Amino acid sequence: MKKLTLFLVFGFIFFKAQGIFGQPCVVFAKIKSDPKDSISLAIAESGSIFSISEKLYLLNSNLHLNRTISVKKYLLSLIKDGFFAEDVAILNIIDHSKLNIIIESDSAFKLEYRKETEKIKNEILNDPTAISIEEIFRIDQDTRAEGKIARDYAYMGKMDSLNQISILKILLNDPTPTLYYKSQQQLYIILLHVCRYMNNDLFNKLDKILIRKVMDKNFSAVSYSFIVDERLKVNKSVDYPFYNIMDKIKVDQSAQDKINKRKCEINAF
Repeated sequence: MKKLTLFLVFGFIFFKAQGIFGQPCVVFAKIKSDPKDSISLAIAESGSIFSISEKLYLLNSNLHLNRTISVKKYLLSLIKDGFFAEDVAILNIIDHSKLNIIIESDSAFKLEYRKETEKIKNEILNDPTAISIEEIFRIDQDTRAEGKIARDYAYMGKMDSLNQISILKILLNDPTPTLYYKSQQQLYIILLHVCRYMNNDLFNKLDKILIRKVMDKNFSAVSYSFIVDERLKVNKSVDYPFYNIMDKIKVDQSAQDKINKRKCEINAF
């Protein structure tokens, strides 16, 4: 009877925590600040799909809690997103020595990890969307380098307009293509540039697609917030800052509460 009572008490506490603190933005912020918070981790892991950044914080939390099976699960899942060992290696949030021990101590997992990496890398090399975004990204970077050297900002603006058309052709496909990690990063940089002066009708179409990609966990919520705030800032909009992650402008509490609510809606923790 005593055990049953304790079980019910802890169960009540857990489900109450889910109700009060169970918003993804809250629990992910908690495991971001305290990776050993096992209750927040359990609530965070109750979701059905996760973005790359969410998986990384889930991986990090499980690593801190010595949950080897879950660590391996997230490593393999990240590969499917095109996020490989070399990408993990540059993250300062991960205890790399501890992670390497997990990988190196299990020869079967190490072989599976390597084979899966090779498979996905080959898929990316032949992925039409990845190829197209890579080419637009190269043009974007070359244009900015040449334009800055020549101080030819009209040329940069013209190329931004052309890149805008190219990227919209990709994203306006139905269904919208799935993006690997590198493509997500390249797309973010391209959109940061081309969305600054994009006309409102086009941006509204694009915005709906990006929101859907964020909700589908196939585009970074933080990257999306940067794109929106950069556009608002450049155009001196009264709505800036909308997410306030990039510039962290000081605002009054009422404005901050609205910003926090918006960030929570897209899980930009």
